[in-house]
Amino acid sequence: MVKSIGNIKIVVNLYEINKGNKSLPSYKAIVKRDVINKSRLNIGDGCLFQLNNCIFPSVMVKHNNSKGSYCYSFTIPREIAKDVKVRNIELNLLQVCKSSKINYIKKIKNYIVLPKFTKTRIGNPLYSFSLNKNDNIVWIYSRGCKPFVLPKKIQIIHKENDLIEIMGAFFCEGLRFRKKGHNLDRFSFSNSEPEQISWFIDSIKKLFKIKKEIWDCQILFPKTNPNLINKLKCFWSKQGINKNNIKVYKNESVRAKYGVCIISISNSSLAEVFHQIYEYCKNIVCNNKRYALSFFRGVSRGDIGIAKNCITFSTREKEDVELYAKVCKLLNLSPSNPYYSSGCWNVNIYGYNNFKYLIKNDAIKHTKRKNILYKNFINSKKSILYKYLKNISKNINSSLSLAKILGLSQITTVFYLRKFRKEGYIKSTRKYKNRPYIYTLTLKGNNILKFYSKIEKVII
Repeated sequence: MVKSIGNIKIVVNLYEINKGNKSLPSYKAIVKRDVINKSRLNIGDGCLFQLNNCIFPSVMVKHNNSKGSYCYSFTIPREIAKDVKVRNIELNLLQVCKSSKINYIKKIKNYIVLPKFTKTRIGNPLYSFSLNKNDNIVWIYSRGCKPFVLPKKIQIIHKENDLIEIMGAFFCEGLRFRKKGHNLDRFSFSNSEPEQISWFIDSIKKLFKIKKEIWDCQILFPKTNPNLINKLKCFWSKQGINKNNIKVYKNESVRAKYGVCIISISNSSLAEVFHQIYEYCKNIVCNNKRYALSFFRGVSRGDIGIAKNCITFSTREKEDVELYAKVCKLLNLSPSNPYYSSGCWNVNIYGYNNFKYLIKNDAIKHTKRKNILYKNFINSKKSILYKYLKNISKNINSSLSLAKILGLSQITTVFYLRKFRKEGYIKSTRKYKNRPYIYTLTLKGNNILKFYSKIEKVII
């Protein structure tokens, strides 16, 4: 629970500790017991303080002294305390967050709401303070962790930006693994496609209000020389990254034309909160088809591959491949059973009807992969219907004329025409018994022709 307690003044003694040439000093505020009693603060309470127009969070802890007595203390960030010239200072106590109860992310209509208090996976307290009407300061109580400002409520769907789709992409390309016993040290996403990096940065900006300028960027490329490095920096800066924040590193295994781009923000508080949002979204993905489709669209930006007769997905974790298969089944797709090969878990999707569903629902958001899928679909044997409908719409509408234009025998052409007539795509008429049938499109045929025509327009 967060208490807004107004503007309470607290007098503390400021001490500089860890002095020495090899380490930067840190700063601790010592608080007398009577001050704590008046303020009704307890050990472990998260506090939001203000000093010289700077707002910062800290946690009240017990401080034992050499005489067997004790008082209370909390740390003050170096960048705030280093300019304070006096030892005895007065701070404003703005809010108090009690750590007695664990809260969880909640969904309210089209929003998810961040908890006031929770813990990271390794057990560090994670506090959330109200900064203003729209924003919270999130902060992990752990050494070296800095606070970060995030919206109080995050929209699941905001115009063209979809939080579940972001999490699908993060599921493939985001940094999710931490060192044993450590919090995540950065919020990170990688991709070799400029389009995907630009989309991710823009989406995060609109939903999480995170400015483009604060992203750091590493480019992995097989060669490095001054001219090439400058060209790579210029290219990737066009995707919304500050050129001064881009560094290029040699990696001979990279095959992508412009290298692999890794964007990151070094802040554990942001990384852990985002990871909790990711875990929450992952748990609601299979609640309905809308979320499942959004998640699949995100995955299509990452680990999906498009072959001639197959859509592939591979990952190192079995639980990831099981989630993907579950999402596919919820979308009425027919994925293969997960199988392990070459160090990865794999699931494949085959079949004309599966591909047709994905195309109809615009499920592939990676432009190059979409183009390959659409080309394969148009050129597949089962898409011969399109060739017939397209020519009939151009008044090439007898079996003989269709056979000539399609390069088929008249017997084969008549077979397909009867088949499509039976399925309701075309109808046939003739004025006299000795005259050939003339074929025209039905409403169903016109609709499927529009569908195929849209696909053809997308193909580059």
